[in-house]
Amino acid sequence: MFRYNNSNQKPVLTYETKERIESYTGWSNQQIQAMFDEFIQMHPKGQITKKRLKQMLHESLPKKERITDHLFRLLDHNGDGIIDFAEFELCMYIMDSDNVEDKLAKIFRFYDVNDDGILTIDELRIVLKGISDIAFKSGKGNDRETLQVDTLFEKMDTNGDNKVTKDEFVKAGLEDKLFIEWLIQLF
Repeated sequence: MFRYNNSNQKPVLTYETKERIESYTGWSNQQIQAMFDEFIQMHPKGQITKKRLKQMLHESLPKKERITDHLFRLLDHNGDGIIDFAEFELCMYIMDSDNVEDKLAKIFRFYDVNDDGILTIDELRIVLKGISDIAFKSGKGNDRETLQVDTLFEKMDTNGDNKVTKDEFVKAGLEDKLFIEWLIQLF
């Protein structure tokens, strides 16, 4: 992802990482380098640890640090215990893009607590408990209501096997405007 400059141990962005990010996002080398420089300024070792992510969440979203584990799993794509520049930027790109299917697939990983590719009602409850102060819009003017976890799970579990696959999750998000608006507002 990056290497260290021997003279001062400062992370340096590799050509391969720039190329990978550029091919995925369409951003220029100059844009990527500028983002890397900003990332290094904020994270001098070129990494974000789970502890640092929790601190960042606490500073920017008080009372939301309880979702740290789920968010960390989402960002740490290769599972090495750190979030590097490429993982961070590619996730930010997906969440900022207009491609709803990509967003939903990434969000599915957030809810899939044990990373087995299947979402259970217990996993949904665990994550929703961490973000429980967020309610669904009812679609009736300014009224707000909380959608029960069971109802949400039933909407996604189209074959009734008590498991939601990534495909079912994405399909539910694409078919139900309220569902997708709620899911994406979290990110």
